[in-house]
Parts: sequence; C-alpha cells; structure tokens
Amino acid sequence: MDGYVEANGLRVHYLDHGGSGPLMVLLPGLSANAHFFDAIAADGLSAAARVIALDLRGRGETERPTTGFGLEEHARDVLGVLDGLGLDRPVLGGHSYGAALTYYLAINHPDRFDRYVVFDPPLLVTEATLEAIKPSLSRLANPRPDLATYVEHVKAMPYFEGWEWDSRLEGFYRAEIRQRSDGSVVARPDPDDMLAVFESLVGVDWLARPEALRQPFLFLRARDGFGPPGSPPATTEQDLERARAAHRDLTVAEFDGNHITFMWEPVAASVAAAVASFVKRA
Repeated sequence: MDGYVEANGLRVHYLDHGGSGPLMVLLPGLSANAHFFDAIAADGLSAAARVIALDLRGRGETERPTTGFGLEEHARDVLGVLDGLGLDRPVLGGHSYGAALTYYLAINHPDRFDRYVVFDPPLLVTEATLEAIKPSLSRLANPRPDLATYVEHVKAMPYFEGWEWDSRLEGFYRAEIRQRSDGSVVARPDPDDMLAVFESLVGVDWLARPEALRQPFLFLRARDGFGPPGSPPATTEQDLERARAAHRDLTVAEFDGNHITFMWEPVAASVAAAVASFVKRA
C-alpha cells in the first residue's frame, strides 16, 4: 500500500507491505526507491514483520528539496516519518547508502530503534568507490526515448552480466523514472543531488566508535564483485572482519550475488529468511 506523510518539511512517500509481528522500517540505497525491497518483502519478510519501506528525499515519489543531502538531513526525515506515523522503536534496516544512514541513526539516535539490519553496507567510502557506482549514476543524467530503451540500458549494466533478469527488479527500475512531455523517460533522482549524497560519506568510518555499536545488528554481505568485471565485492572480507571486531552484538549472513542482485531472485527468499529470523528476536 502506498502512503504519504509530512516529515521534516517534506512529503515523504512510503510503501506499507503490511504483515504481522515486529515493525521494520527499510531505507534504500543511493538513488534507489522503496520498491528495492519488494522481493524480500514478498518472499517471506512480511510473514514475520510489518514492513514499511521509504523513498528518501529526492528519490521515488518523495519531494526533492532544493538543498540538504547530508546524513543529518536524511536522518531528520526518517525520524519525522516515525513521528508522523506514530512508529515506536522499530527495527531499522538499510541497503548501501540506506545502511550508512542506518549506522548514523544507530550511533546518534539509539533510543528510537530496537535493532538494526545492514544490507551490504559501505563501511568506509573512498574515491575509488565512486568508480564502482559511475555506471549507475550515469543513467540518471541521460533521458531515453521510451521505457523499453531505459530498461534495456539497465540490463546492460555490468552488475547484471550473467544474471537472469527478474521481472520484479524491472518494476523497481520503472518506479525510478518519470515520463516527459515528449514521451521520453528520465530517472527521477537528480545526478548532482546523488553525487552530493555520496560525497557526504567519503572518509566516514562507521566502525570508528565501537562503544556506540552496542545494540544488536544483522550484517548481510553479498559475496560477488560489484562493478566492472574483476571488481571486488562492495563489502570485502576485510570489512566484515572489522565489523566483527567493532560490534558488541553482531549476526552475520553471506549470500551469492552482488550488491544489487542478492536482493532479488533467486536469492531473495534466503535473505528474507535471515532477516525474518533476526527480526523475530526483537
């Protein structure tokens, strides 16, 4: 179910997948929208929790502000959604940038959440990370003559090489575009906005304050390389070992697939099962 709520001066869009059990709020990645979690919600997570996924500012159907794409502004949006919907201490989860935002909220607002799930988190973003996401950012700047052409462009990105296309993933990409008056389509997120979001992460080490990471975390890692052929995983083995050392209460689950594909078929049901098991401990 689609919903909207006024939060931090913005009209924020969210998807309420329903379900029973503990409440879970999910935050998508850099330029992603709330539909990124459709597969895991449908493949088991909604049977274990009430799942609400947000469109972050300037993405999906959430309003785009003229300024303010740092972590603090995003965090105020999330807290505003909790207040606006009357959500008390949910489980908070996020993928990629949403995972970084999850860490920020866990460190700065631990009283607002019960526990946390991070999907392939960027634990320490560097300039080299930008190279890995350039194919994704480049599509945001270029209109396509029609939806079919846009989808074919997405399918050709290196992340999907050798992977069988998922129709629900196509629905996620359909949700990120808008149609222009001439019939062409363009991505909703502004590439300059997304670059500003990315730059706010460079040099931030989420494991530098282990004393702040005392609540339970579930850490999900995709094993396969992300980016052009030969790229390392988005979350490396070294990242995972650092996380094990920094967290007081950490559960780890690893999956086949890369930073994007592990959230979709045929892996989504396994990811959903791991999250459901953790959430039900809340």
